[in-house]
Amino acid sequence: MSASPIDLPTGPVEPKDQDKPSLELQLLRTQVEKLALEVEALRSSRWWDRVVGRYLPIVTALLAVAGFWFGIIQYYTQKTDTEKQRIKELRREAAKPFWGTQLALYVRASEAAATIATSDDEAVRARAEAEFWVLYWGSLSCVEDVGLEERPNPKVEAAMVEFGMYLDEHPKGTRKQENLKPLALALAHAMRGEIGPSFSLRLTPLKGERPK
Repeated sequence: MSASPIDLPTGPVEPKDQDKPSLELQLLRTQVEKLALEVEALRSSRWWDRVVGRYLPIVTALLAVAGFWFGIIQYYTQKTDTEKQRIKELRREAAKPFWGTQLALYVRASEAAATIATSDDEAVRARAEAEFWVLYWGSLSCVEDVGLEERPNPKVEAAMVEFGMYLDEHPKGTRKQENLKPLALALAHAMRGEIGPSFSLRLTPLKGERPK
């Protein structure tokens, strides 16, 4: 005698009516526990953490924008500085022929003044004085105290004028070399100070031994 087959349910198994309240109660308990944990987490977190969490994305975005604009400003600043340096170098190259002429005239004027102040030969002093006045009233006036930067105190012109005033105020035969030598030296030092920056030379401070 064969056993009768067992009929299995083909559709979804529906919970019994008496199980539904217990499942709903369990779900509610789970939701209540989750909510309690979230409330507890909020209570335990510091206000600073909440503020940071809220505004951190905004701060990050602002920093990114600030970094972008800083990079642009730095780029154009460097570009401007480079262009200024290039223009300065071009001006320096263009001024080299002028500085060569300026240096030659400075040397001539300084030699003339030194010859007047030191030579014992009357004829030599006369030629040097003639040279001095030619430079004084002519070519040296075109180049003295001229450089890439403005000279607030034109020292070469002042030294030339001081030496010339001494020659005008003291006729030949009354001039004293001890008075002329410091004037000639002051003229040479003024020219030295003028030439140094033009040729980008580092000038060593003078100790003033010669006047002693």
